[in-house]
Order: sequence, then structure tokens, then C-alpha cells
Amino acid sequence: MLSFSFYFHVPINPGLKMKKFCLFCLVLPFFYSCVPTNVSYPDGADWIPENFNPQKDILLVETYVFRHRNHSMIKFLTKYYKGKFEVVDRSEILSTGGKYADIEKYPFGILWEKDLISKKNGTILEVDGYGHFYDRINQKEYPTTKKDTYYASSIYIPFMNAIINHFKNK
Repeated sequence: MLSFSFYFHVPINPGLKMKKFCLFCLVLPFFYSCVPTNVSYPDGADWIPENFNPQKDILLVETYVFRHRNHSMIKFLTKYYKGKFEVVDRSEILSTGGKYADIEKYPFGILWEKDLISKKNGTILEVDGYGHFYDRINQKEYPTTKKDTYYASSIYIPFMNAIINHFKNK
């Protein structure tokens, strides 16, 4: 058995230490991935276009601004968003040509943005993400959801939940 003598004698069991470390490594990803899926913005009516119809319109959703979370966003949309959607590059949403040229079929897109909240010596300390609708027919950007959040890398969750909740009773 090893001993640790700094201020006092504490015996260390290397086997127990390794077991705790392994348990920590197994549990950490679980807690990291536990972002609540029920968070929402209460003011969806302020930024959701009046003529957006998730029953009829195919929504173009920009590839997520935090690319490492794009797969999670697609899984979330597939599970919770009941309308049809396509995840595409920003250029395809803003374009009037190409595969998504039919603006009657694809009238709206969701664009993601990110802002640097603070920088220290060139290091990003915090990034905030937000989204907004883009009307492809009128080429109009709707107001953003730009709100403080603890879910910057998963901002799609409260954003999409606000849309889901907005149309839940309609």
C-alpha cells in the first residue's frame, strides 16, 4: 500500500483509485449529454412568421452553427418536430435556385448565428447562439431569439420547442 505524506499520513489504494477514475470516465459523458429537451422560449409568437405552416411547409434548417452538435440537432428534430424539414447549408436557404428553388414548397428557413460573448487574450471564453426565421418568398429576416441561455451549444432545443409549442394547440 502506498502512503501520501504531505501534512498527514493518508493511505492510498491504487486499485480503488483506478476504479473511481474509470467510473468517472463512464458517467461524465452521460451528464454532459443531459441537456433538458423541454426548455422553450415563451415568446414564439413574436418571431414565428404568421404565415408559417408546419403542416404544409417544408422547413429548411441551416446546418447547425456548432457543427459538433449538428447530429444531435437532427436527432432532436426527427424525434420532436412533426413537420417536414431538410437540414441544408446557409447558401441553399438564401439561394433562389438549385434543389430548393421551389419557394412555395420551401417558403421558410431557419438561420443560426453565434456571437462571441467575451474574449481574453485571444481566447474565447463564452459563445452564445441564437436562431431566426428567414422568409424565402419575401427575402425577409425575422427577429432573432437572441436571449441569454445556458444552452448555447444546444440553442436549437428551446428554439424548436417554442415552434412546437406555438402550433401544439392550433
